[in-house]
Amino acid sequence: YNTPDRHPLVDFNITSSLNKFAQQAGKIIIYHSREDLVVPFDNAELYNKELPDSKLRIFDSRGHFNDEHFPELVKDVRDLFNS
Repeated sequence: YNTPDRHPLVDFNITSSLNKFAQQAGKIIIYHSREDLVVPFDNAELYNKELPDSKLRIFDSRGHFNDEHFPELVKDVRDLFNS
């Protein structure tokens, strides 16, 4: 996992505290763009697999989400409070 082309968070072991994490977080939404040059796309897929109740929102051409506006995130947060 510690190769130059991998993001350092790959070493994060989510499975060791999976139940606690899922209970504390409630609804989990993972956002990832296929063109993220910082975090490989397969990381999002791995986290989504390890957190079976999570939702993976996939974007194209959004890079590492350095945008000023992220309307999809705003909508998801609003939906959490309106459900």
